[in-house]
Amino acid sequence: MAPSGGSRAPDSSRSLLVVTRALSGGGVQRVTNTLLRCLSRERFRPSLAVFDRAGPFPADVPADVPVHDLGRQDPHGILGPAFRLRRVVHATRPSVVLTLGRHASLRGLAFVRVLSARVPVVISLQNPPAASLRTSRHPRVLRLLYRRLYPHARRIIAASAGIKGDLESQLGIPGDLIRVIHNPCEIEHVERLAIEDPDVPVEWGIPTLVAAGRLTEQKGFADLLRAVARVPGCQLLILGEGKDRPALTGLAAELGISERVVLPGFRPNPFAYMARARAFVLSSLWEGLPLVLLEAMACGAPVVSTDCHSGPGEIITHGINGLLVPPADPVAMADALTRVLTDPELRARLALAARQRARDFAAPAMVAAYEEVLTEIARASERGAAP
Repeated sequence: MAPSGGSRAPDSSRSLLVVTRALSGGGVQRVTNTLLRCLSRERFRPSLAVFDRAGPFPADVPADVPVHDLGRQDPHGILGPAFRLRRVVHATRPSVVLTLGRHASLRGLAFVRVLSARVPVVISLQNPPAASLRTSRHPRVLRLLYRRLYPHARRIIAASAGIKGDLESQLGIPGDLIRVIHNPCEIEHVERLAIEDPDVPVEWGIPTLVAAGRLTEQKGFADLLRAVARVPGCQLLILGEGKDRPALTGLAAELGISERVVLPGFRPNPFAYMARARAFVLSSLWEGLPLVLLEAMACGAPVVSTDCHSGPGEIITHGINGLLVPPADPVAMADALTRVLTDPELRARLALAARQRARDFAAPAMVAAYEEVLTEIARASERGAAP
């Protein structure tokens, strides 16, 4: 989707600095690029700062958006990146800073808190803090950083009601500081790419399930393999890469389903696979608001998803536009997959309703909600008033 208003910005537009951790594959990065593509250039002149610009998505950044490389040094630190961010802020003179993801948000808020910077910061969170605390090697330190830094944001945008609930119950963040804005899905972009041919040969004559995501514990792919082992006659494609690849290939061999499981790695156009699948499967143990689920629904794929914390239950109405099963329950997942694979009428009904539901998360409305928040905060800062 082309940036609204073209590449030349009117004098009345405000400078916006968007900060994210990396341009590697993932939901946060796709949300970042969607915002950069769709933000009105009549309202904002965006620039992007990243701590790691390596990865598959740099080419997706619009040509009119300058990219500032903050460097990969001190990847887990707070103060060093905050000082580097200060130099970029001085160069771009933004009216407001928007950070996306936990790492970028903590560093952006450290910039404000430690360096006494006056630039307002809005943070956007795509994953629930409870999950980050559960998987962190230093949960007490992380919780302390959350509690000390998050209240210094002018506004927190939560991608789901579940994330907002976590912020309130787990961290004591006041609810009036938080605004729920769902992740934006570029429907037309997805539909355009979905008609392309897949770049890896697949025997589509075999009933094919498609899943996508980083090969990590969060995505629950081990449970998915155990479910597929209970569903004969189908094959599974998992699009993505990650540290759990050896464990997953070993488990597939142990279950005797290696010939039915394909791990083609990260694919730049996953939609070509989603559109041809008998069903798309999300097996995650936790999520924020899974953009990949919305994209699969926009492709017209019937979806089966775990009802994990949080996100899928805010998208899917069970039995209407998808099927929900408990997380980490291979038997329930296998039963749901069997229903979809063996019932053409159910597949057709779910697919139609999924397309319709995905449009509720279309990018124009979600990005407009972001613009509303950013404009409110920028105006309040210009007046010297609290938003």
